Amino acid sequence: SEVTCLLLHGLSVEHSLRMNAETSSYFIRPDGDPAATTATLLTPLEHAIETVLKSFPKDDDDDGEHNNNIVEYWSRDEYMNLDAHEDIDEELLEPEQDDEATPRRTMSTTSKLRYAKWAHVLYLQVHLPAAPTCVLHPSHPQVKERLDLLTVPAVQGRLLRFPGNLMHGVPKPPHRWLMSLQEESELRSTEIEEAVAAAEEMYEEEEDYDDDLEEGGEDDVVVERAVILFNTWAGPSPPNRVKRDPLTASADLLNEAWSSE
Repeated sequence: SEVTCLLLHGLSVEHSLRMNAETSSYFIRPDGDPAATTATLLTPLEHAIETVLKSFPKDDDDDGEHNNNIVEYWSRDEYMNLDAHEDIDEELLEPEQDDEATPRRTMSTTSKLRYAKWAHVLYLQVHLPAAPTCVLHPSHPQVKERLDLLTVPAVQGRLLRFPGNLMHGVPKPPHRWLMSLQEESELRSTEIEEAVAAAEEMYEEEEDYDDDLEEGGEDDVVVERAVILFNTWAGPSPPNRVKRDPLTASADLLNEAWSSE
């Protein structure tokens, strides 16, 4: 419903603020055991995501152990162009560092790329026509150069689910992938110029924004496209450098304090 989408959007914004709007979080799904469920502390947003995941049937290849049990999630409330990409454990591609406090896994320690098991897009607010997500998949397993394209328009309340190893993207404008190379190159140059201008204006508008808040002015910004994105991963470990929501860490401390009384 629209009310549910607005509520989830509010929870996703709060999560982004806690994470400085730069990183994703993860949680481990309760395995159905009552004791494990009680011990697993989830935020309201994580509970909502878990409820969605429970609505899907169990995978045929799910052996019940470390399979599809880790959920990585983040949100985005801006309609922006995203080139076609795959959801992989990106930290595996970064060079190894000598910092023992923050060790990195490298491609030399893994035999293949690590893909998400399932990828999901939940559309919360949409104030634009289309604004689609596009998913590409091989039309024939032996012909890698040939791809089929699935275009999913953004509709409030719609949930898109697809295998995590498929390439996907968000073209802005929606017909971007139909442009000629010259047209797309010119568009990218315009986007860079607009991004630089927007960054300069942001600092100039900060004082005006503070004044509006003090005067009780209403924020008339319209969210063009707000989504929650979440991937499921095979365990036992989450994608490298992805952390729990700080809210759960605070809850863990409170739980320990109550247990010790």
